[in-house]
Amino acid sequence: MKKLILPILLFLALVPSKAQLKIDKKEIEKFIEYNQSESKKSISKLEILSANEKIVVVNDSIFYTKEFKNLDTNKSYYFEMNFDVNDLINVEDLNEEGLKLDKAPYKVVTILNDNSKEEKEYQSNHQLDELFKRIRKKTNDDFKYFLNFLPSGNYTYNLIINQPIKVKSDFFNHLEKLMNDKGVYIANESLNQPKILLNDKQVSFDEVDKVQADQVKSISIYKDEKSIVLYGSSAKNGIVIIETK
Repeated sequence: MKKLILPILLFLALVPSKAQLKIDKKEIEKFIEYNQSESKKSISKLEILSANEKIVVVNDSIFYTKEFKNLDTNKSYYFEMNFDVNDLINVEDLNEEGLKLDKAPYKVVTILNDNSKEEKEYQSNHQLDELFKRIRKKTNDDFKYFLNFLPSGNYTYNLIINQPIKVKSDFFNHLEKLMNDKGVYIANESLNQPKILLNDKQVSFDEVDKVQADQVKSISIYKDEKSIVLYGSSAKNGIVIIETK
């Protein structure tokens, strides 16, 4: 079975998008039956790259890497995970929020047992879309856990990480009390925080902590449907608007 793993992934990756084939167990079984009767070059490794994501397949293992760059510090962080390729076959529920793909071209590098390489590039491909979606679904829980350890800041993929702070200024303690009175709370998870606007710019708790109380002109706190309509889904946990003098 191990010898068939890479051909299966290659099949998922290289079927033309016009075919619009659905990846399911029956399709893979048909492909296995076909390849058992065909002689092909042995594939030692398969690499699939798209934007900041990379999939490497060796034997029966998948190694997945996704880069996140902090746009404030220009420093990159990498989410990495490996698992068995067979784990992807029965992954379902691919249409949930958070599985949308970047519209970047795919690059597929096939490395053969004689160390020769074959490279192909696709502007779009239905099968590759499905493959990346399955991997994102498979790694979703570990990915959320990983995000809780990223430093606060603005990241690629329009991702905003806002970590709670431990040592708080007098102003921040006062602000947090006002927030709690309005039903807005600071969460332990970095992605479920209220949205903070300082002079119309979204900022982290670290930046708010540096604000001097005597420089504050006004503080407005909302948590209702109107705030979501005005400021988007990122305000679902509440929004705090601070204006300085």
